[in-house]
Amino acid sequence: MRLRLFLTFALIGIFSFSFAQEFNKKAIETKNNEEILIGKCTYDAIFKFLPDFDSKMKAYNPDQKIVETLKNKLGDITFIVVLGTWCDDSKDQVPVFAKLISLLNYDLNDINYICVDRTKNTQNYNDTDLKIEKVPTFIILRNNKEIGRIIETPVQTMEFDLSKIITGS
Repeated sequence: MRLRLFLTFALIGIFSFSFAQEFNKKAIETKNNEEILIGKCTYDAIFKFLPDFDSKMKAYNPDQKIVETLKNKLGDITFIVVLGTWCDDSKDQVPVFAKLISLLNYDLNDINYICVDRTKNTQNYNDTDLKIEKVPTFIILRNNKEIGRIIETPVQTMEFDLSKIITGS
């Protein structure tokens, strides 16, 4: 009995490991023959990969009044960020989003980051449900249900648009 139980758990572990999502994959983007990140990625990989990420993040100064209003409203909120490391808007807006999110005391490592190629494909992640047309796309979920998106660039500012989505006003 113990052997059977052990073998069952061992097989589950092997099965799970073999189908585990690989993070921070790199690929060659065909248009410019440049290296890109593709599929599920970590915040640290994106931070290191995108040029000037740190300086763009530090340069952004969001409206502190809106930041304070948002601080206690993220309890049931999760985020998916779909970006292209080849994309100028992603290079500009993802650091802005990261700065805002960090000021809200939300862990940047708790965000799902998905990197796409120019065709908005991840090559290894089921991305058809996300319906991505432009990047970056910041998907905001409440209790795992989408409540809004910021697509490409905010209409006003990242904090204003995010506040509008989260508070519904």
